[in-house]
Amino acid sequence: MVPADLASGTEVTLLVTDERGRPASTRQASGRLTIQSGGRTTTVPLRGAEPNRLVGTLQAPLTPGARGVILDI
Repeated sequence: MVPADLASGTEVTLLVTDERGRPASTRQASGRLTIQSGGRTTTVPLRGAEPNRLVGTLQAPLTPGARGVILDI
């Protein structure tokens, strides 16, 4: 399931850390997040946002029980 703090409205934010749990730079990072929500599957492009976030915009807010998979970081 997608954590409740992952999305706020249509904004998706992922915090990126290294193997020790320390913030990792996302300055030139990008990726894709595939989400299943409300019976639909969508792919959201992610872009780096300092200091250690990947952000993207959903077409609509997530429904309860939504699931996500991070691809191509």
